[in-house]
Amino acid sequence: MEERTFLGFLSLNETSSGDGYIGAVLVTDQNGVPAEFRCTYPVKPSVLHKPLYGETLEPYVGVELCAKPLVGALDHNLILLLVNARFLLEVRPSCNCPVIFIERVGEAIEVAPADAVTSPPKSRVVCPSGRFQPIYVSAHSNHAEDLSVSRPLVENTFSRLDLLEPFERIAAALEVLAQQDSRFV
Repeated sequence: MEERTFLGFLSLNETSSGDGYIGAVLVTDQNGVPAEFRCTYPVKPSVLHKPLYGETLEPYVGVELCAKPLVGALDHNLILLLVNARFLLEVRPSCNCPVIFIERVGEAIEVAPADAVTSPPKSRVVCPSGRFQPIYVSAHSNHAEDLSVSRPLVENTFSRLDLLEPFERIAAALEVLAQQDSRFV
């Protein structure tokens, strides 16, 4: 019998009230069948935190307060962790598997000043079956090898699973939690 391998899908989501963040991770097999789901309680920065942290608030909350604890608590060993926000790549030093940021081709336009530090290179992946819109994948700048190591797995899985769809499931699960438990609003 073939051993099951597991992928993780890690995201940071705004609370339904818009005043905080919830980190969540969905672990699936390579066919997208769920094996584990974990989320944090909402992290609600104070009015003072917002100006003090500025643009570093969301990455700090996302990586330090949500992603690292979630990844550390997983019961399943992952072969790949996919994230839907570039700053979540910073969880890579805490992981023992490749971490890849994915986005749909054409979904985001990035305009950076000429003197800005360039973001890690991204690679285009086309769905071999043609069922899903192409995606871009990128890795942490200190772990560029993650891109080449994970590409065969990404392509193989992408032939049968839209790799961004599990993030939609996470968002839907968090909506259900908010409806059933006032702590998640």
